[in-house]
Order: sequence, then structure tokens, then C-alpha cells
Amino acid sequence: MIRSFALAVLLLGLVAFPAAACDPVDGLAPFLEPGSVLLLGEMHGTAESPAFVSQAACLVHKAGHAVTVALEVPVQEEPLITAYLSSPGGEKDRAALLAGPFWADRYQDGRRSRAMLALLEDLRNLRRQGSPVRLVLLDSTVPPADGRSRDRFMADNLKAAVDAAPRDVVISLTGNLHSRVTLGSPWNPKYEPMGYFLTQAEPKRKIAALDVAYSGGTAWTCDSGEPAGCKARELGGKGDDKGVRVIPHPLKDGFNGVYNVGKLTASLPAAQ
Repeated sequence: MIRSFALAVLLLGLVAFPAAACDPVDGLAPFLEPGSVLLLGEMHGTAESPAFVSQAACLVHKAGHAVTVALEVPVQEEPLITAYLSSPGGEKDRAALLAGPFWADRYQDGRRSRAMLALLEDLRNLRRQGSPVRLVLLDSTVPPADGRSRDRFMADNLKAAVDAAPRDVVISLTGNLHSRVTLGSPWNPKYEPMGYFLTQAEPKRKIAALDVAYSGGTAWTCDSGEPAGCKARELGGKGDDKGVRVIPHPLKDGFNGVYNVGKLTASLPAAQ
């Protein structure tokens, strides 16, 4: 088992990640102003949403602004991820990162994907180019001792990041339930999302939430709390194939619009 994991890490280390796209995205620029917060909702386990974050971060860098990227990853992983972002990004550096408890967990949900690893690699490269890129981890492997909900805990971490760098462009990537800026979800009208808590705590800040739109495809999803419930699955569509772009709309169902990515592609676990 250990030998197989090490071999998988080695093989992945030999794969060259393509550089993040840095082409303009129609409709995105108004959401990337200094001092603003962009909450991107995703379907975990796709290649397209992490790649969209990479592209947005690159565009912020290209415009000469500082960027903070916030991810739905446990804060307990901060030492390993910080070390990786500061490293040359070689095989040993990547293997050390993937050996951490988050990536090596038996429960491989889509947050542990190769696309998420590629996003970290893109941020590492932006840093090496001199970009003031900050990375913030929002989640936790243990419930807060003070009884806060998971969404409030993530909102507090995001607010601390916003307050620490008030002129940064802050880009957050979480599951699309957490990124909503109004109360409620399709299943629970009393649900309090991370985005809602943040807007209440930062009423004067420009905060926008965009949900992912796609024309179908596949995603690495989990339909239970068991490891065996995680696999690539076909998804129905709720977008189009007319190109990657942002489509704003009046605030509805917790979102200020969508970012359309076309057809989804399942991104397998990085540590496999």
C-alpha cells in the first residue's frame, strides 16, 4: 500500500502541469477590483472550477494587483501547503504535500483533486514571478470548540484574511452551498452560508457570489460518507458551450450571477 502510494506520487510528480490560462474572461473584470471579494461556488471534483480560479488569479497579477485565494481546505494543512508554495515544486516537494492527512485521506472527495493540486502549483508559480499571492485555508478537520457552525467558522477565517489585506482581490472557492450570500438553500430555508455571514460582517465591502454553470460532463463526486461512494459521475447541464465567461444577474438564490465553464471534466484524486 505504501509502495503503491509512493509510486503514484512519483508518477504524478513527473507530469508537467500546464501554465494557468491568463486570457481575459468576458464579464469577469468588474469582479476583480482591489478590495473586492469574489465567492465562487463549485461542484467539487472538476477540472474547470480550480482552473477558473487560476485564470482569475493570473488576471489579477497581470493587472498589477495583489490577490488572496481562499480554499475549502482544513487549516491543519497550512504548514504543508505553505512549505510547498515556498518550494521549487519538485518531486520531493509534491510528495511531501500529498503525504499529508488531507490529501492521503481514504475519503477522497473532490477537494483533494489533481485540479486542486494544479491550482496550488499555479499559485506557487505566480509567487515565483513576484506576485503578492496569499493563500488562506478556511475549513477544519475538527468542529470549533466554541460551537460555531462550519460555515461561520469558514466565514470568520475569510473575514480575517480580508481584514489582513484590505486592498487585495480576494477569490474564494468553495462548494456552492457555502458561497451563497443570502440565507437559505434549496433544501433548508434557514441554512446560514459562509457568504451570508461574510456579508453581514463586511456590509461596506464589495462582495459578489457566482455559481458555476456548465453544459454537462463528469465530476468526481461522493454520494455517501464512505470512501467507496466517491467516483466519477455523469452530470446534467445548467449552462452552455458558448465559451468561458461570467454572466451577471440580479441577486437570486444567493448568487449575483454565474461563471460558465462549458462541459465539466472529472478530476481524480491527486494522491492516486
